[in-house]
Amino acid sequence: MKTIKELSESIGISKVSIYKLLKRNDIKGHVFKKDNVSMIDETGEQLIKNYYSREQGESINDIVNDIINDDSQVKSSDIISLLQEQLREKDGQINALLNIVTNQQKLQATQYIVDNQPIPPTGMKSDKSKKTFFGKFFKK
Repeated sequence: MKTIKELSESIGISKVSIYKLLKRNDIKGHVFKKDNVSMIDETGEQLIKNYYSREQGESINDIVNDIINDDSQVKSSDIISLLQEQLREKDGQINALLNIVTNQQKLQATQYIVDNQPIPPTGMKSDKSKKTFFGKFFKK
């Protein structure tokens, strides 16, 4: 595994260009953080090198397929373990988002109940003490 900086120096491309490529394509799954440093695995490194060495018109999917089909570069067990790790990470992200949505719905329901409760009148006299205009002058 190499850092993004090491990779950029080895292929002569700026770090910014590599980060842009990571955002635009399916290479992002090959980048990991280790001690707050972005590291890229061998497959991701090979994808980036191939991307910059080939014509820009070729899609990343074609490059990935070329690497996957080349048994000497990537073993299928490595790909499966990488995909399983990504699935676990995505499951965790989905569960976190689901918890956020659930909590927001509970808050909205509580706020709806609070907002729609009738407000008791304040500062008003009870019905028994209400008198009409003429009732104030005549006792009943």
